[in-house]
Amino acid sequence: MNSRGGPYPILRGVVRRTAVTFVLAPLLAVAQGNPAGSTAPISKQPAGSAEAPPSSIGTSGNASIQTEMLSYDAMNVIAHEIAARIKAASTDACSQRILIQDANTLAQLTAYLAFDSTAKRLLSQYQHVGRGFSAGGAPTSMLSEAASIMSAIRSSASYTSQTFQPTAASMDNILEAQLGKLSFSVHSTSNPGSLLDASQAINNQLAEIDAAQAKISDPSQRKDIDSAYTVLKTQLSAASPDGTLLATIIKGGALKIAMSDKYCSLSYSVDGAGGDTRISHPFLWEVLLPSPQPSYSGGAIVSFVYRTSDGNYLAGDSLRYFYGFSKLDGRKLSGAANFSPK
Repeated sequence: MNSRGGPYPILRGVVRRTAVTFVLAPLLAVAQGNPAGSTAPISKQPAGSAEAPPSSIGTSGNASIQTEMLSYDAMNVIAHEIAARIKAASTDACSQRILIQDANTLAQLTAYLAFDSTAKRLLSQYQHVGRGFSAGGAPTSMLSEAASIMSAIRSSASYTSQTFQPTAASMDNILEAQLGKLSFSVHSTSNPGSLLDASQAINNQLAEIDAAQAKISDPSQRKDIDSAYTVLKTQLSAASPDGTLLATIIKGGALKIAMSDKYCSLSYSVDGAGGDTRISHPFLWEVLLPSPQPSYSGGAIVSFVYRTSDGNYLAGDSLRYFYGFSKLDGRKLSGAANFSPK
């Protein structure tokens, strides 16, 4: 029997060493910036610092779902603000119709207008010759120029992805939802309007040209016009980002029908979207329950310009909204914005 250690000196020593190991190991791990129980190399980061690298939505695959949730929610708050400002700035010239304008909608509208101009010119020439007049100068030059315009559109109008994960289509949907609540009719490259009506209108134009062509019995009288018409039909079957140039023209026609002559255009850019994941290691908490304590932040920056159809400025700004770090456990998040959310 040991007078100092009691009847079980060996057992007491084992318990003491086990207790020291149990208590001090997590503390040392926390002090060195390494999660308790981890076998990973010791980090040089100070205790309590964020260990996860900043996760940006602009970098594919490294953003947590919590950060994406916050970023999309921030985009929705900003879209609500944009809709309110558009409502305040709109005039009778807008007629509650908005075109979300980007490179694709411009290409589609331009393709349709080029086709429409060419088709009308061809019809006029056939009708002129059909009434017994000479062609009065071959329209080949003018028609070739129009065909060249459509060919250039075909080769340059490409759909490109943004440099951030929220796609243009997702922001279009968010804006359309917010503007729809204010009774605006919104059209974009993903919602051009009635493709059936546009297709029927284009078919009618081509049918009129065919009918006028058939009325001229002498092919020599319409030789130059026929050549131009062949160029047009060849261009229609050429490849484009929409499948064929004809498909691009139909989308442009649908936009033109939907917008009529009274509408306003909205251009926007999601300039930034993303956030961070922070894993904290509270000193005392790690002693009792060694586990990571993640929190998340996220936000977005969106700039926009609102104009009349002839380009006159109505409204515009660069808006930001950011949620500070939160556990996403139902507690109210703190938002940092340069406007007052409604």
